[in-house]
Amino acid sequence: MKKSKLVSVIVPVYNVEKYLETCINSILRQSYDNLELILIDDGSTDKSGQICDYFSEKDERVLTFHIENNGVCNARNVGIKNMKGEYCLFVDSDDAIHKDTLLMAVKLLENKELDCVIYKYKTIDDDEFDDEIKKIQKCESEYICQVIDHDNVMREILVGKKFRMLACNKLYKTSLWRNLKYPIGRKYGDDTFVTYQLMDRCQKVGYLEKVLYFYRMREGSALHQKVGLERVQLFDSYAELIEYYQNNVPVLLEEAYAAFANRMFDLFAQIVNSTLTKSERKKILIELRKIAYSFRIKIIFNSKITVMQRVLLGIFFCSINVFMCIYGR
Repeated sequence: MKKSKLVSVIVPVYNVEKYLETCINSILRQSYDNLELILIDDGSTDKSGQICDYFSEKDERVLTFHIENNGVCNARNVGIKNMKGEYCLFVDSDDAIHKDTLLMAVKLLENKELDCVIYKYKTIDDDEFDDEIKKIQKCESEYICQVIDHDNVMREILVGKKFRMLACNKLYKTSLWRNLKYPIGRKYGDDTFVTYQLMDRCQKVGYLEKVLYFYRMREGSALHQKVGLERVQLFDSYAELIEYYQNNVPVLLEEAYAAFANRMFDLFAQIVNSTLTKSERKKILIELRKIAYSFRIKIIFNSKITVMQRVLLGIFFCSINVFMCIYGR
């Protein structure tokens, strides 16, 4: 019988002692039989590091690396450097995956000769997490896998109707990661930075319309964190994306500018709904304008956004004070 190929599962860990065992068990109890679990303890100050060591001693498939705290990007890079699998995926340490995630994703990747498989994820409130996973895993629903070619994948990650540039809902061929790393120190936009480059290396990608990843919504998670100046880091990644598309996928450059504009409006909405002071809001908007100013004309006159969006962006680039009076509360 042909032996299944090794899959490397990379999990950065930082101060998640309450959730870590659930995450690890969801990986070790996979129906797929050949995996290595790489745990990177990013200088945790709670019992997370001890939990990692416990599972390393208990299960030979588990490798633990203890490093000084330097953020999730550095931790993922340590995992990438040490992975030995032919395929790989990332899991956040407070999340979990479906018991058949690896089996289904690997089977599709190999049978359809894909470079990457993208699967759906579900955001679940912390207090409902375990019960909701049990319900989903009991449901044997039909699913569809759509095979998407290179150009349409590069378009879809900009539009985001089916999937976006997230790290944790994808199984990759490990070879895609050659000479590619996460940007150290970037708290927002790190997924974006690597995903468009990874997708550009794919000839065929499978999109599986089945929930195989469970995202835990809890206090302290990225979606719950206060809007602050760091959020602008996302637009550094999108500015780099625009330059990348200009040089490598110029046919989709208009879509890239439109994606930048839409992310701007996402941030505008977050600011409006935040408790930030007027001064704090203005600082964020000033930094955003600095990043986008050199290609403002391409954004303002982009045919792929609405007329109202174009008008508002024109005001934003002319006067942030006027923009704040119009677009705010």
